[in-house]
Amino acid sequence: MLEFTAERSGYFHVFLGGVLDLPRHTTEREALEHATNLKFEYPNVAVHVDHGDYKVLLTLAAGGGAQTLPLNTTIVPDPGPGSPDYPNEPAGMTTVADVAFDSWMPAGITWDGYDESPNLAIVTYDSDSCVRVRYPNNYAGGYSPARFGRAGGGKKHIYCSLMHDLSAGWHYHPNSTVNKVWFCVDSALGGGNPFYLNCEKVGDGTHRYVMNFQGTARSPYSWIATPDVSVYHTPGDGLVQVEWHLIMNSPGTEDGEARLWVNDVLTTTITGEEFSGSADPKWTASKCDPIWGGGGGNKSQEDYQYIGHLYQSIKD
Repeated sequence: MLEFTAERSGYFHVFLGGVLDLPRHTTEREALEHATNLKFEYPNVAVHVDHGDYKVLLTLAAGGGAQTLPLNTTIVPDPGPGSPDYPNEPAGMTTVADVAFDSWMPAGITWDGYDESPNLAIVTYDSDSCVRVRYPNNYAGGYSPARFGRAGGGKKHIYCSLMHDLSAGWHYHPNSTVNKVWFCVDSALGGGNPFYLNCEKVGDGTHRYVMNFQGTARSPYSWIATPDVSVYHTPGDGLVQVEWHLIMNSPGTEDGEARLWVNDVLTTTITGEEFSGSADPKWTASKCDPIWGGGGGNKSQEDYQYIGHLYQSIKD
């Protein structure tokens, strides 16, 4: 039989004896519209398999007639820009990482051989599977207790989405607003870091997600892109989806772009920037290098960062 199983509210995986498989994040309506080349509003659907002819029969009870598909056909929806889980992904991107962090050493995630730190663990947080990064009590500012990343890419465009939160009562750095989460780099994983996602402290017990840049062609020092719209978050309130799309500049040209979304709200737009001064600028890798603070100071308690479901795509 054809089986629909909910992954998240309103979205489905579809399997037929392990053969017919709809990609994740595909809605029942999208799949049927693609399979039948018809547009309709959420019909009642009758489904059965004709084992003799190895056909799948999709019957649209609310008009549209019936369509048959070979058993081994893979139904793929029209790849428009974005998807229900990654709504701001541009069109034409190639997925290079889609990691739910439901197991250790996830496929496609490496850090020059991986950092097997005792401060990394897979946990369930806010009903999601996450990597938990531990900051021991008295941990020194300006360092990260663990790191991991995805090498490769070498493309003009990079899009990333991840789920994120800091532990309740998070101790912000006393001398800076820096709580780094994720980097995108224009060289090897340990090299130049034009962009990093930062939880910028904005008051006692709150932060906002901002785009920080450092070592760019415009400035060798860190600068913050002030958000057009601020979305504030209190640590421990639950996972936040953060998405960003970076477009690398052409050689020697101020035509780079960057955009940041927090829970599907566009907070930051940057245009006319030279992120890299190299002869052939590309986004080559991304990494979790969650540095606490800009140097000095110590943690007054044990704290955690939670990073869930990493998705990354690239294109020229």
